[in-house]
Amino acid sequence: MVFVALRRLYNEIYYYKTGKTQEVDFIEISHSREKILFQVCESLINPKTRNREMNALRQAMSELSVSKSVTITLNEDEVAIFPEGTITVMPAWRFLLEMNGGRESASAT
Repeated sequence: MVFVALRRLYNEIYYYKTGKTQEVDFIEISHSREKILFQVCESLINPKTRNREMNALRQAMSELSVSKSVTITLNEDEVAIFPEGTITVMPAWRFLLEMNGGRESASAT
C-alpha cells in the first residue's frame, strides 16, 4: 500500500541496503535530486524492532547525507531527533492522507 502511494507521486523509488547490511524499505529521489528515506513496519513498540528500524534509517541517513526520513506504522506518531537527522514516525492513515494531499505535505513532515 505504501509502495503504491509512493509510486503514484515519485518517478524513482529504490530499496537501500546500508554498508552494515541494514535494510531501508524505500528511498525516493525527487526531481531536485533530494533523497527521502521511508521505512514501513507494523509497530515500533517492541524495543528490538524499534532499534532495528531506527538504526537502519540512521545508518542510511549518514551514508547518503539525508537529514529527514519517515517511518510509517499502524498507530505510532512521533518525531525522533538523532545526530544524523530527524525521523518522523506516523500512522499509515495520516501518511496516505498527506500523500494524497500533495507531494510537499509528506516530504515536509
